[in-house]
Amino acid sequence: MLKGAGAVLVTHHHDDHLDLETLSRLNKVSPETKWIVPAPHTDMLTGSPSFQKVIGAVSGKPIKAAGFTILPVAAAHTEYENDDKGNDLYLGYFLICNGVRLYHSGDNVVTDELLKAVCAFHPDVAFLPINGIDYFRTKRNIVGNMTFRESADFGHAAGIDLIVPVHYDLFPNNRDNPVYFVGYLSRHYPSQKFHMMVTGERFVGERFVYVK
Repeated sequence: MLKGAGAVLVTHHHDDHLDLETLSRLNKVSPETKWIVPAPHTDMLTGSPSFQKVIGAVSGKPIKAAGFTILPVAAAHTEYENDDKGNDLYLGYFLICNGVRLYHSGDNVVTDELLKAVCAFHPDVAFLPINGIDYFRTKRNIVGNMTFRESADFGHAAGIDLIVPVHYDLFPNNRDNPVYFVGYLSRHYPSQKFHMMVTGERFVGERFVYVK
């Protein structure tokens, strides 16, 4: 399905976001794809000679790829972290194409800085994690994200037109029930638009196409 992708955006180095086995297979069938990776982690791909088009992403520095303007934005997972050059280890991405403004948060918690940046960008669509954070997962070294409540509150506060909840079903030990997100949103923000993706769905909106 992804063969011929113009670009792949990687938010950070954790295995569920930068899985070398998966990326290597895609790279093999799609050698023209550009790989946009946080600058501190480009060596995870450049160490393999098969990855030819690796771009180091730095927050605040725009990138042009596949017809999109891409602006990396710092993410706190669950804190802002930098390498010795001051580059962020975790990123989200603002994307603009044909007048549509998208935001993919990557793994993130809500901060004043993030809310201010997203409000200024004013995305039409935002992909936000909802699996949350708690004491017991933290004790198992599972790094947390926004809770379903925070994602709903954040989307409303930032004036996002359509929220797509993500990051809640990959690992059995790090899941949350998306029904909680839907119920909370319906009770507190009944006019807020959202869309629940299913595996393999091709989502065609009025001005955009999203494929999971």
